[in-house]
Amino acid sequence: MSDKVVYSEKKGIKTSFCNRKRPKISRRRPLNRLLEIGLNSYEMCLEIDKQSIKLAERSLSDRVKEARIASRSSRKEMQEH
Repeated sequence: MSDKVVYSEKKGIKTSFCNRKRPKISRRRPLNRLLEIGLNSYEMCLEIDKQSIKLAERSLSDRVKEARIASRSSRKEMQEH
């Protein structure tokens, strides 16, 4: 089987069909079609996300608590003067 030769419209360069670029995968396809992961992997990812959210909320509440304490102490100092 011989390769068909096509002249490119841009510069008159010969290109064979076997050298053509492959079409890109459409980015509009849903991710679940492109990546197949097991149910256990998906559940593990959800659990990791839950844990990281808990840690972030705890850290945030600790900082809010520290800010409240600092606010109270500064108010007391202002009242003393």
